[in-house]
Amino acid sequence: MKRIYFIRHGEGYHNLDNYSLFYPKLTEKGLSQCVELKTKLQDIKFDKIYVSPLIRTIETALNSFDENTKFISVDFIREVIKNNCDYCGSIQEKRDNFSNIEFCIDEINNNLESDEEVEIRLVKLFNLINQEKCENIAIVSHGEFIFRFINKYGDLLNIENKEFFNNCEFRIGLL
Repeated sequence: MKRIYFIRHGEGYHNLDNYSLFYPKLTEKGLSQCVELKTKLQDIKFDKIYVSPLIRTIETALNSFDENTKFISVDFIREVIKNNCDYCGSIQEKRDNFSNIEFCIDEINNNLESDEEVEIRLVKLFNLINQEKCENIAIVSHGEFIFRFINKYGDLLNIENKEFFNNCEFRIGLL
């Protein structure tokens, strides 16, 4: 059976009611949340860890898993763009700064999205998870995106709690 760990990023500066910030990083509390998460996940051997290309999810991943972990970044698990804080910065800059992350991204979409466009991304994530031949997969993403995903696919993944995730909260889906 496949276990999928859905993880929302730690507290970012935008979560302090400042959604107009561009590219917010994690607060000290967010970094502490990652240390707690790392303790909770330390005995799990993850086969693959996918991370959104936004800096707050990258920081969450880097601070929640072993320092030698390799990550895969895909654009379709990024946040639903509603505010300045949801925009993604330069992928080339991230490639230059984070050598342990494989950025499988050609182009970033920083445009407001329709619900239909978000729906396409939800389906892409489900198809990716469904096709993976791994036992333990982590998805480090964002509140609104995970909320929509869990509400669409939670029953198929045996996830009962479909409420909005807290910062650095994780839930496990089974497939």
